[in-house]
Amino acid sequence: TSLYTICEGENASLAVTLSPGTTVQWFTNANGTGSPVSTSNPYVVSPTDTTKYYAFASNGICLSTNKLEVTVNVLAVPAVPTGTGSYT
Repeated sequence: TSLYTICEGENASLAVTLSPGTTVQWFTNANGTGSPVSTSNPYVVSPTDTTKYYAFASNGICLSTNKLEVTVNVLAVPAVPTGTGSYT
């Protein structure tokens, strides 16, 4: 499991190391079912909420039985300070 922490509006670049002859397929479900959300390596994401991504290796026909779970934790941007200022 890997963890990235970003602020709202920022990007995270998710990258994996693969065996020769394989590619990565990224999913947002832990089962690796349906269509992958990306096959890019690195995969650049900009989620608005904390999101888990799952990387499976593919040989073009089969997906790996194990996966890498990557969590991108999104923090809210702090509010602008308010108040009055003075200078001397």
